[in-house]
Amino acid sequence: MLIACILIVAGCSTPPPENVEQITWYAVNPAASLRITLYDMVCSRQIANLRLAARRETAVTTCADESGRAYVRYRPRGYASRMENWTYNRIRDNQRVYMQ
Repeated sequence: MLIACILIVAGCSTPPPENVEQITWYAVNPAASLRITLYDMVCSRQIANLRLAARRETAVTTCADESGRAYVRYRPRGYASRMENWTYNRIRDNQRVYMQ
């Protein structure tokens, strides 16, 4: 039982594979404070739920695919987000992405 619990917790905090390139891009929130759920499609892992401050850029580091681009999906967090579909995006290194 203890070993199963350790494996579950370890799976939730698994770092990205060492052989995958990492890129940094910027989530831009042009409106009021927002929380989003972000999922890295390249490394198949959820990035921590991000809090985007109002009218600020937040640096995000994710895995890059063979073309050097991140492939992510995201949506607002909270009750209303259950009704919204995921937004999918391919992102270049140092690109700014507006999220609302």
